[in-house]
Amino acid sequence: MTDKPKAKKLTPKYYVYALIDSRNDEMFYIGKGTEKRMYHHVRNWKSLSIPSNHKKYDRLCEIFDNQGEVKYKVLHRTNDEDEAYETEKEIIKSIGKKNLTNIHHGGRIKYIPQDEKNRTKALKLLLRLKPNDGTRSKSYPAIRECLTSCLATFGYIVRENKDGCLIPIKIGN
Repeated sequence: MTDKPKAKKLTPKYYVYALIDSRNDEMFYIGKGTEKRMYHHVRNWKSLSIPSNHKKYDRLCEIFDNQGEVKYKVLHRTNDEDEAYETEKEIIKSIGKKNLTNIHHGGRIKYIPQDEKNRTKALKLLLRLKPNDGTRSKSYPAIRECLTSCLATFGYIVRENKDGCLIPIKIGN
């Protein structure tokens, strides 16, 4: 009798996932991804990356500042990317976007060009950044320098107002 090799069960490529607040088991973000995408949100938060979603960023700050954790749950798997996008959209709709930190209603979205996207991210973060920003105040000078450099490539200078907040000023047109 010959042993046949067992067929390897392939995991579908795409999945729809939820980020969950461990303090109340509440889903606060729904996404679609492949590989380790669902873990990138917390990794980016910990590395002080410029956030593209301030509601999610603020929720992560709140969770970690209060000794909570983020739990991860795969809600749906498929090999069909369109199905994954559609499922993401349906789940967001069923929970209600107002109950989540998602910016979009899910599904395929039109992306802005990368350089415009980076300028927008930098401006949004700069407008929210304050020198006495809680637990992250030690990183303030480095973040300011990085944002100032990034915005300079788009024709902005950065000035500090009397409250210590950074203000981007467009040079020329």
